[in-house]
Amino acid sequence: MVPNLSEWTIVTVGQWNPHIFSPQWIGNQLFHVQTVETELAVGPALTNVRYHTPNLILIPGGDRLIVGLKNLEDTSLNSMEQVVRNALQLLTHTPVSALGINFGFIENDPPHDVLQVFDLSDSGILGDAGYEMQNISVTRQIVKESIMFILKMTYENGKVRFHFNFNHPIASAEEGVRLLQGRVLECRDIAMALLTTVFHLERQEVA
Repeated sequence: MVPNLSEWTIVTVGQWNPHIFSPQWIGNQLFHVQTVETELAVGPALTNVRYHTPNLILIPGGDRLIVGLKNLEDTSLNSMEQVVRNALQLLTHTPVSALGINFGFIENDPPHDVLQVFDLSDSGILGDAGYEMQNISVTRQIVKESIMFILKMTYENGKVRFHFNFNHPIASAEEGVRLLQGRVLECRDIAMALLTTVFHLERQEVA
């Protein structure tokens, strides 16, 4: 399987003030670097400002703060975790409600162990009735070592996408700081172990 880098993120849901996140403040207070690159991302239904360092991406929004990666090194994963903890420690009065640690993977040549997940009991009935399934998604809520996560598997165009969401409700910024300590690598390892031991997939280069 290929790690889908765009889905390796930490999302903190809350009532954020995006105006606080100037390039200078982000560089000094969150990333602890001198230079932060600013990018305006414009889409059909969304416009946002993204801040870049060589390893990380930060996207502040009114209802969520997103921090992502540019590589999958352990040091970058730890830095992503620390940036979110920095934001929560500095903006302690921000109302927050949840933390989501996310990972995505793509399997371009799915083996039988993976494809049988999508062998649903009503597939034949739908096909006989003239309905063609172009996309099949299976979502599970799973607990591993007291850590709960949601695994969504999607089959489309011969490929299978895996999306892991380790979602943690939090009542305060302080609770988020405590919860995140060392959690990102732990969740990454749980996701990787499931893919390699249950579905017998091997990690390849980044998508």
